[in-house]
Amino acid sequence: MWVKPEKRSDGVGVSLVKELLDYAKSNGFTSVVLSVSSRNEAAFNLYSKIGFKNLGEVGGSLGPGLKKMVWHFAPEP
Repeated sequence: MWVKPEKRSDGVGVSLVKELLDYAKSNGFTSVVLSVSSRNEAAFNLYSKIGFKNLGEVGGSLGPGLKKMVWHFAPEP
């Protein structure tokens, strides 16, 4: 997912991620995992603000310098 630089302060990124999480919840998913470049501090901060937790840096086939993040939803019983 990518947002044009001139739209990044308009809340477009937050809206996109929240829409994705709503879709995931409504389709029975309880977690979403993503990778973000460790150089992309703005995206990392956005995901953290929405509730994603940092699982640390990953490598391998994803390449160096990526942080893996996860978001969990606990449905009501």
